[in-house]
Amino acid sequence: MTDPNVYVVIEIWASQAAIDRHNATPHFVEFATFAKRHVEGLEICVVKPVNL
Repeated sequence: MTDPNVYVVIEIWASQAAIDRHNATPHFVEFATFAKRHVEGLEICVVKPVNL
């Protein structure tokens, strides 16, 4: 939380299908393209929780 170079996004989705629909929307595709240009060479970590 103190590192200005770290960006954390926490999202909760109802299903994988909902995530897939969101990821296909024009605004998300535009954001993903922008983000990829600005994080080149940096680590991106996606964590998926598992319900036990």
